[in-house]
Amino acid sequence: PTAAPGAPTTPAAASAVATRPAPRSIAVQTSAPAAHRPSPAKPAPSKSAVAPVGAKPGTYSEATTGTIKSALGTMSADGDTTLTVSADKGRDQEQKEVDKNSTTDEIARFAADGSVRFTYLHISSAAFDDTFTFTTPELVFPAKPAPGQTWSWSAKSDDGKTTITFKGTYKGTEDVTIGGTVVHCLIVQADFTLQSDTTITVTQTADYAPAYGLIVRQHQMASGTAYGTPFTADTTTTLKSLTPQ
Repeated sequence: PTAAPGAPTTPAAASAVATRPAPRSIAVQTSAPAAHRPSPAKPAPSKSAVAPVGAKPGTYSEATTGTIKSALGTMSADGDTTLTVSADKGRDQEQKEVDKNSTTDEIARFAADGSVRFTYLHISSAAFDDTFTFTTPELVFPAKPAPGQTWSWSAKSDDGKTTITFKGTYKGTEDVTIGGTVVHCLIVQADFTLQSDTTITVTQTADYAPAYGLIVRQHQMASGTAYGTPFTADTTTTLKSLTPQ
């Protein structure tokens, strides 16, 4: 039978399905790797949740490692990723991430109370292309979060064909070394589902550095079935330097 439009009939297409990008500002995993596990002791409420700043404009380099598994076999997800940060417009800032399989373009609002919210999100690959414009900005990170605090929302894509359902959890804090600099980070875990003619479930853990307005490291695990083809993906993306090119 003829494959459905956009079905992953080639290794490249299957790779695009498996690595459908997750929103960068949301913090894919069912069990955090050692590098992401907070201390067994109960973490203190975040002291960094003051009004965050946007990232310094410019182009940043990131390194992605991991694997993608589908009926076509196991493929490497290793490669470089480019993050382009635009100059802020008021409290809104656009951050666009491009790798060999996909593009994620988002506009985040860095509110005066310390929260971060989405106003726009576009995720695309060879197999998918979804745009979300949020009339009411959706919460990515709350102001002054307490350990274990959760928040959730759902939204329809602009064409009404895809629903994103999101649940965020604040996990605590940890320090991450980026380019020789130790960065204090807030750990955000996000569990979300993208539902259309395909269903993709994602768990993502991100180290968000409020002082830099950037996610400096994120581990993502995704699974689902696209046009009858099951897949899993396990990737980690790390910022190479805190200074843009």
